[in-house]
Amino acid sequence: MRNENLDHLLNYRDLFQPNPLIGNFKELMDVASVYGVPEKDALLIALNASGIKNGEVKNDRGRFVLEFPDGRRFFLAMTITNQPLAPFEHRNGIISFGDRAIAKTITPIEEDTCSDSYWRGNKRHLTLNSNSRSNCKGCAFCGTYSLRDDDQALNTPDALRRKAEELCIEADRDLSTVESVGVVTGCFPGEEELVSHLKMIREVFQEFGFKNELRYIGSQLRDPNNLASLVSQGPFALYLTVESFSRRDELMKQTKASLDLDMGRDLLGIAKRLGIETTFLYIAGLDDLNTMNINFPKYQNVLSRLPLAQTFQAYVPSQLEKRNPQASRLEYFFQARKIIEESLPDLTPHISSNYRGLWYTKYGQKDLPSEEI
Repeated sequence: MRNENLDHLLNYRDLFQPNPLIGNFKELMDVASVYGVPEKDALLIALNASGIKNGEVKNDRGRFVLEFPDGRRFFLAMTITNQPLAPFEHRNGIISFGDRAIAKTITPIEEDTCSDSYWRGNKRHLTLNSNSRSNCKGCAFCGTYSLRDDDQALNTPDALRRKAEELCIEADRDLSTVESVGVVTGCFPGEEELVSHLKMIREVFQEFGFKNELRYIGSQLRDPNNLASLVSQGPFALYLTVESFSRRDELMKQTKASLDLDMGRDLLGIAKRLGIETTFLYIAGLDDLNTMNINFPKYQNVLSRLPLAQTFQAYVPSQLEKRNPQASRLEYFFQARKIIEESLPDLTPHISSNYRGLWYTKYGQKDLPSEEI
């Protein structure tokens, strides 16, 4: 066991990233061509995995909109650090990779806080952190608890009504045009409390016109009877937080790890048969490539949507020791991308659903459309 008094003497970058994730633009393009990854996708994957230098910020989280020279825009959220894992830097509105300017920012780099709600896709999709997610702790790869607390628990009808009123003002309309509300919660004492909470959100938001898909992002919803009850209220989607296929007891809090992979696949299969949209969240960078190659095909028959495969990002340097050693090179992420494409060829990513994803302009041979931010 490490002596905690020595932690401040360790340089995690020297230990786990002695060489850059990728060295320069030519090297990046050479590697990308091997795996058939388009230039924009390669740059954005590298940027997400690396983090970016912005002044002398030691370590923080930031979000911004990037625009490439051809006008295509993407929303990003990542680590801001004076020691990125590859030579990305933001200065005077320009993002550079080494000595090459690659894009510009069209919004300021804002602090990435843990807020109780935020919009995606031109205010058509809402993410609701309704159970004070900033107080959720326990998963070794997660940095939510290190973000500034900007959320409040929305766990009563009155609190939800006040939030719905604020959202209507932000959107300049009622909630009838909102296509989905994704509920990301901290853990509840039990599944019944969670189900009651989800039903309460549906009922309160209906008062403001919401009638479309309610999404649960988590792993506490497990009883088929509860799934059936929720989908009977209206369109419902299960986004299971799988996160990793290996080291689950080490990386995840017990409430998540207790749903093992076989149980999770069975649950997704049941949900799909009930008419529920199904997918899962996954962090590319925690497993070795062979483990990914074995496990992704097992989900072919239980998913209706592509998994949200997020690029591993070190919120703080010490999290690099949780990353799989193979992910110290950018090739890992390109190979991971290819494994998922070959395992799930008939599904398609939606860029606005995953700001740290592996796809931006192409999925396999399919061109991806520009999406509203």
